Amino acid sequence: MIKVLEETKSKSVKIAQAIEDGKVTGKLIEENRQVFIPAALRGSILFFVMTGLTAVSKMYEYSLTSYLEVFK
Repeated sequence: MIKVLEETKSKSVKIAQAIEDGKVTGKLIEENRQVFIPAALRGSILFFVMTGLTAVSKMYEYSLTSYLEVFK
């Protein structure tokens, strides 16, 4: 029984460490994600503007390739 308790305690310590590592990793991911928000915002605006042009005329339908060229 003591052996089982020692193993359980050891696993508990490992799990606690993994949780702390996960929190640090999550914070790093969030910081890196924030860097891309301005580009994502500009890209979504561009996409919906180009898509909305089809309401003006069917001539303004764009392919993914042309959208990517405008985005670049």
